[in-house]
Amino acid sequence: ENADSVERQSPLLHEATKHIGHLPIRSRGTIGGSLANNDPAAEDPAVITALGGVMVLNSHRGERRVPSADFFRGLLTTAIEPDELLCEVEIPAARAGSGWAFEEVSRRHGDFALAGTAALVALENGRVVEARLAACGVGPGPVRLAHAEEVIINNEISDDAIEAAAAAAAL
Repeated sequence: ENADSVERQSPLLHEATKHIGHLPIRSRGTIGGSLANNDPAAEDPAVITALGGVMVLNSHRGERRVPSADFFRGLLTTAIEPDELLCEVEIPAARAGSGWAFEEVSRRHGDFALAGTAALVALENGRVVEARLAACGVGPGPVRLAHAEEVIINNEISDDAIEAAAAAAAL
C-alpha cells in the first residue's frame, strides 16, 4: 500500500528508486539516510532537489524545516546540526499534467551513478508551465539545473527546446 502511494503521489521518486544499488541495498537503506549522507552520486538527493522537498529536522531545541535548496551544502555535507535528526521529508505531490523521468549512467545497473538526471515537467495547453531538473554525479551534491529550466519554461516541448535545455544544463 505504501509503495502504491509513493508511486501515485511522487512517481519521480518511485522511478529513481529502481536505480538505487542492488535489491539488498534498496531493502536496507532509507531515503533519510541517503539524504543525510549526501553522496554526490546518490539518486535521492537529486530527486528531492528536483521535487523541491523540505527536510524536517528535530532536536531538543525543537523542529526546523529546511528546503532542499538550503539542505545540501557540499560533498557529504548537509544542514543537519550535530544534535539534530532528520525525521521527515515533505515532498509536494506532482501536479496534474506532469511528466517525469529519471535517467542514469552507470557501469552496470545497481552500480554507483556516474551521472544522472531527475526531471519533473508540467504542461498546460502544450506549453511548459513548470520544470524542475536536477542532476547527481556532476558536483559535490545534487545540482539544480536552473538554466535548463529557464530555457524550456513557457515553451513547447520540441527537439530544439530539448537541445537548448541540454546545452544550458552543461553550463
